[in-house]
Amino acid sequence: MQLFTRRNHWKYRWAGKDFLTSAPDQSIPLEIFFGQCERPIRSFREECVNAALELRNDIDRDLYVAYSGGCDSEIVCLSFIEAGTRFKPVIFRFNYGLNDHDIQWAFDFCKVHNLHPIIVEVDIMDFFVSKNRDWSNSYSIASSNVLMSWLYSEFYRLHPEGYLIGGDGYNRFYPSRSISDRMGYFIEVGHLPIFMYLTKSGFLGCPDFFMYTPELIAAFLADDELLRWVNWGTYHGYSSLDWHKNLILCKSWPELKPRRKQTGTENLQPINLSQRRELLLKNLSSFQELEWKHEDLLDYLVGNQNELRPIGRYIEVTDWDFNDR
Repeated sequence: MQLFTRRNHWKYRWAGKDFLTSAPDQSIPLEIFFGQCERPIRSFREECVNAALELRNDIDRDLYVAYSGGCDSEIVCLSFIEAGTRFKPVIFRFNYGLNDHDIQWAFDFCKVHNLHPIIVEVDIMDFFVSKNRDWSNSYSIASSNVLMSWLYSEFYRLHPEGYLIGGDGYNRFYPSRSISDRMGYFIEVGHLPIFMYLTKSGFLGCPDFFMYTPELIAAFLADDELLRWVNWGTYHGYSSLDWHKNLILCKSWPELKPRRKQTGTENLQPINLSQRRELLLKNLSSFQELEWKHEDLLDYLVGNQNELRPIGRYIEVTDWDFNDR
């Protein structure tokens, strides 16, 4: 059985269809499911380390971590190191030196920790010129995670027996834009093609390390830094969840050096703006969203309520998606 999260506790489907494989269909309701915690939650750092241990216990394969040089994937690496669990960093190096700035952080980290990374050379420009349209249409989705799916395919072409772990998860949650108090999150279908790719191809992996266990999700949602933002709607003058995510990371790992990535997949996606607009218009189902209040989702995860129902379903495309930036 393919295992993407602990006991596959987190999964999605279109009502009445198979989990994880069906392409978006805006005429059919989207369903997203979470598991519940099996014990009291610990700190965010402790739950990250526990997730690394759980992965090692669950997966009887060599573990690889996709390391972009950003803070999220570095925390995954630090979690495995603290857990005493063997893993191999994987660095995707774009042609023409397009991500040299970011991956230098990864190379420096590996040197300090005596890790020997696997380097996967990728022709990123060829993807946008000749592959982006086909990959987007094959999933009926236009998003940066289509590019991520292709990067995973480049890894599995070289290491088909590996288990690749990505530093995504809590960034699947976005602050709600539709409820007045802003105390909610939505998950957008556009972030799910990588699961469809893995399911259909038969490869094994965990793109969303930070959703691997219900306890890890709950620890993030219950962290004091995030609760300050939840209670006030803005904190430190910022309303962005990304800002507060970085505060949580730096608080949990004081040795982490904050940095801004220059070549994240979300930054590379608009390279061909006319093609992006075409794909977005064709695949509006990519923008289906489910929304929950913060307290409802957290209460469900920790077992204080037995049922979790979204408070909203949307298809939302903003001017940001189409305008030059």
